[in-house]
Amino acid sequence: MSKVSISPRRTPIAYMLAIPPFGLFGFHKFYLRRPFLGVLYFFTAGLFVVGWLYDLFTMGEQVATFNQKHNLEPSMEEVLETEIDELEEEVDALHRQLDKRRKSDIDVNQLKKRIADLEQQLRTNNEQAHKERPPN
Repeated sequence: MSKVSISPRRTPIAYMLAIPPFGLFGFHKFYLRRPFLGVLYFFTAGLFVVGWLYDLFTMGEQVATFNQKHNLEPSMEEVLETEIDELEEEVDALHRQLDKRRKSDIDVNQLKKRIADLEQQLRTNNEQAHKERPPN
């Protein structure tokens, strides 16, 4: 017998299923895997509307309880580990960008030096050309 995986329940979906007439017939209870209450709501119109009104105010808690009961919400440790991993990846990406910029700065400085050398050679060549040229 294979185990059926349960996905986390979401509060907005539970609220949508609680909208009349579905809510009065207990659809949100079936969604939260409470079939006995779902059948009871179905035959009593949401426990004579009183149970349905109660559910409107406690739906978030009911969904959270379901998810906790079935270990579908990540623990604080898992959340923190995920955030730490994401931050480490972001830091690594920033380090790579910084290395590229440093390398490009070195390239720019080398190009500036090369340009300065070429300008100096050009000035030297122009000066020599003026000296060697006979006056008109």
